[in-house]
Amino acid sequence: MNGNAIRIAIAVAVAGLHCLVPAMTRADEASEAAKSGEKIILPHGWRGMIQLQDLELARAWPSIRQLPFNGLIFRTANWRQIMRPEVMAWESWQQELDELTSVEYGHFTDNFLWLGFSLNQPGTTVDWFDDWEAVRRNLKNMARVAKLAGMKGFVWDPEGYTATPHFAYPDGGENSGRTRAEYEARVRRLGEQIMSDIREIYPDITIMTLFGYSTGDDPSLNLLPSFLDGLLAASDPRFVLIDGQEGTYYTRDKVVFANWYGRMRGAKGMAFKLCNEKDRWAKQGQAGFGLFVTSERNGAWQSRPDLLDMNYFSPAEFKRALVNAANQSDRYVWLYTEAAGWLDNQSDWYPYRMARVYLDIVSDVSGVPYKPTAEALAAMQEKADGIVPRRLDIARLPKGVKPPTVDGDLSDNAWTGAVHIPSFVRSRTTAPLPETGVRTEAWVTFDSDHLYVAYRCHEPDMPSIVIEGGPKRDSDIYRGDNVELWLTPGPDLRPYYQLIINPDNVVYDGRNGSSEEFDGAWRSAVRKGNKSWQVELSVPWSDLKIEAPEPGTTLRANLNRLRRGRPEEVRRWHAMGYDGIRSEVSSWSQYDRLFTEVANLGYWTFK
Repeated sequence: MNGNAIRIAIAVAVAGLHCLVPAMTRADEASEAAKSGEKIILPHGWRGMIQLQDLELARAWPSIRQLPFNGLIFRTANWRQIMRPEVMAWESWQQELDELTSVEYGHFTDNFLWLGFSLNQPGTTVDWFDDWEAVRRNLKNMARVAKLAGMKGFVWDPEGYTATPHFAYPDGGENSGRTRAEYEARVRRLGEQIMSDIREIYPDITIMTLFGYSTGDDPSLNLLPSFLDGLLAASDPRFVLIDGQEGTYYTRDKVVFANWYGRMRGAKGMAFKLCNEKDRWAKQGQAGFGLFVTSERNGAWQSRPDLLDMNYFSPAEFKRALVNAANQSDRYVWLYTEAAGWLDNQSDWYPYRMARVYLDIVSDVSGVPYKPTAEALAAMQEKADGIVPRRLDIARLPKGVKPPTVDGDLSDNAWTGAVHIPSFVRSRTTAPLPETGVRTEAWVTFDSDHLYVAYRCHEPDMPSIVIEGGPKRDSDIYRGDNVELWLTPGPDLRPYYQLIINPDNVVYDGRNGSSEEFDGAWRSAVRKGNKSWQVELSVPWSDLKIEAPEPGTTLRANLNRLRRGRPEEVRRWHAMGYDGIRSEVSSWSQYDRLFTEVANLGYWTFK
């Protein structure tokens, strides 16, 4: 791009994991041409945020300032206190201010402070009809810090999480003695009061909400328009309100961004239908977009350079989406990240660093040079805590021994001489959690025609088994209890085959992540007992389009189990299953998080 290149700001913050996507209306006013003016993109998320409580900003600044972006969003050390009914002492804010003013921001021109309205411990924060005096003072001091530190303003996440307030008219609200109209009036009044307080300190502040008027028709956000009305009604004319629109998380096409723009800014769009301060929204409002860069819609995020095209936002798709989003926005686009971070900061859940090509794409679009140090380049080539895939020698079925009968009964002689795996290991991210003591065993052998695998899934509470998906092949059985076999036909990671069996012997199979590409001739059987369920499967080598492996041949493989568990166990687990379902994830060769981490497949050498 030329001198009018889109400028990118990386805003680093926490956003909600759940995306609310309403039905879109194509507004006639939606522009498919690039909007005029300077553009700022704000990526943020669990791995993008700058957490003041986790680092000394000045010490970390040499790494941060290399990033090819134009802004940052900071999560303060006090963020959990802001929405509580206690006034925070100014001394705590002064510490935040001292840290924020300890560096020169240079090319980071658009910097923000973040706040999640309901990301807190349940029962610790205010609700709509409580006394908000302390919260108002806290938000006023937050505005003071933003002003004194030269921040652009706030990024607010209004999505409903674990604590109050929720921007939704509550179920049973009528029964509590308050009508929806009373809720809307109260929420609007609080918006007016908060803005009046902020206006005294920072009249020309910018506030971006990750959802805005355009999603106010969603039942979980139907009080948000009233709050935004209050902000606008009490604001200085210089105040800017941005609908950040998380609903575009997975959008890549220009026409879809244009549709969303029409919903937010078109005269007949949803925003103007729900807004009661139409003149102010027309003059002071802006439309922005969010992109979930490390989305795991295609399975676990891949960090290896040779596997990046497996990601939902592959480098090519990321650049297409980023350009389209920036061109269609009024000013702001933000990039949400989880599974990989822009910096070297580590996470128990997400250990990967973003591959350089993604930073190069940001640099190309922003026009801000990216010149990483040699140390940063080296860090990009490795996983954070480098899991070393395990190796296993697989013995051939001895001559004279019959292949196992695929019936779920593991008493066949074939399993006596098979390689025995006495216990699986949990994923790295769940390994530190309390042990459940529930084992999974496996056996593997082969002959000239088939690979044979058996599992014994110990389960102290068989009624706790969860069955997901329908009875048909390739339904979503992976969401419930299941075992999996991942296998490649050679030493490379692709093509890879995924076979899944649930306790009802319903199966799923796919090739390279697609169930449409593969329906094999393999067979399975399940047998349930009082304290375990067992699986046998037989996979013909022809399913993999290979002959039986010669001695010394190595393939990539893994054996996995997903266990949904008993309620008392589940409460202690991270949401590590597919689609964030709390599950115990274990395997023969360890993963970081999920089975879809192809790079962590182990090595099987056939004898």
